[in-house]
Amino acid sequence: MVSANGSTVHRHHTLVFLVKRSADDPTIIDSFQVGNSLQVGADSAAPLWEHIRRFMEADGPHIPAGELPIIEKAPTTLWESMGAVGPMGPGYVRNWKNHPVGMVFFHLILPFSLPLFLLWGLFNWLSYKTAIPVRWPKEVLNAIGIATDPA
Repeated sequence: MVSANGSTVHRHHTLVFLVKRSADDPTIIDSFQVGNSLQVGADSAAPLWEHIRRFMEADGPHIPAGELPIIEKAPTTLWESMGAVGPMGPGYVRNWKNHPVGMVFFHLILPFSLPLFLLWGLFNWLSYKTAIPVRWPKEVLNAIGIATDPA
């Protein structure tokens, strides 16, 4: 899809599934979008479709070859959530080494951005505290294999 505003033209890439009434009847009865159009781009739409197609039509793998499911440690405290959403988290020293100009800029705008980071961290923490844990059926767990620790 191509959209335009007063100053620019932008191409949106989306992956949309069209649901037909049956294999014999081509009437479209529903549709749904896979992925976020901000995350699906020109380079990722085709590989994503190919993975879904192989999974659905060719009994392909649940996860692409060579990849393992990862379990990320959820923040347990409000302080950990603050560090997860802002540049002052676990990678603070690394950020100074890799992005010194960006970190100086971040510290200059800190009086304005701090309230936003506080809200973002608070909502991040609340989302983990109120989340319902997913209980995958044994068949799914057996099909994808064991999860790996990101460390």
